[in-house]
Amino acid sequence: DDLLELNNLFVAVENTNQAVYDYNLYLSPLSSETYAQESAETRIILKEILDHMNVAYSREVTDLCYIVDSYLDKSDLLIEAISEFRAAGSSGDRAELVDAYLETQQLITFINQNFQEVYIDKLETTQQIQHRIEWAQMMLNVLQIAMLVLAMAVSIFFYQRVVRGMSQSVNRLIDFASGITKDPAFQEHIHIDTGDEL
Repeated sequence: DDLLELNNLFVAVENTNQAVYDYNLYLSPLSSETYAQESAETRIILKEILDHMNVAYSREVTDLCYIVDSYLDKSDLLIEAISEFRAAGSSGDRAELVDAYLETQQLITFINQNFQEVYIDKLETTQQIQHRIEWAQMMLNVLQIAMLVLAMAVSIFFYQRVVRGMSQSVNRLIDFASGITKDPAFQEHIHIDTGDEL
């Protein structure tokens, strides 16, 4: 969810910067309108991420958001200066616009570096969680094997104590019956323990 929000912000910043580039290069009113839409969308995403920081704070993400906010402020000033330049019939000093544009691009470079650092941090966190899940799964497998071994030991014990005891009693009964078959007058006292009634 965090990575999706960051990815949306990254895309929005790139789209906003493309609109700044287009307006700076072509001085087209359409590019100005596009910038207004893209920067508004970027601010909405930025606000959502900052609101989310109240719940799950991350210094890196918060710093990134404030840098993006600074970029948007500088871009607003640049777009306003370009609009004034256009309104004056493109007869003003373009050097100030070039400097302002270069400032925004330096911020974009810094923003991209911060995005990369935040992505790496989030990726490392995700990998740590994945390693914990794998460890827990391995422990669960070990527990299942231990339960299986325990179940086998219980069944062997059950066989040794119960089934063997029953088969010995049945064998004694068979021996007694075969003795009577050979000599019907034969009498023998059979000792029966409690639990051996069968």
